[in-house]
Amino acid sequence: MKKLIPILRSNSKTMKLVVTYDIKTPKRLNKIAKIMKSFGERVQKSVFECELDELMARSMKEKIAEIIQPVDSVRIYFLCESCKSKIEKFGENHPDLAQDEDFIFI
Repeated sequence: MKKLIPILRSNSKTMKLVVTYDIKTPKRLNKIAKIMKSFGERVQKSVFECELDELMARSMKEKIAEIIQPVDSVRIYFLCESCKSKIEKFGENHPDLAQDEDFIFI
């Protein structure tokens, strides 16, 4: 199992996370996408926004760690309360993102 970075939160409030990933093989990519769909909303092809409590965030990280390999990259950004209100969005989500499907680029 991969080493996890602990979430340093002391209460059960939810937190906003932005998860991005670059997975090198289609098989692992599909697994990560499936995991992320159960924890958040896809906002770009390899980007999810999640609103999770500490337990759910830990569970998500553990599931990701079981699948990724050293050549893969997953980044989790924790947004503070004041940062949430500063999110800016330009344009619309691509229609394909609304569908429940994975993206594979070869």
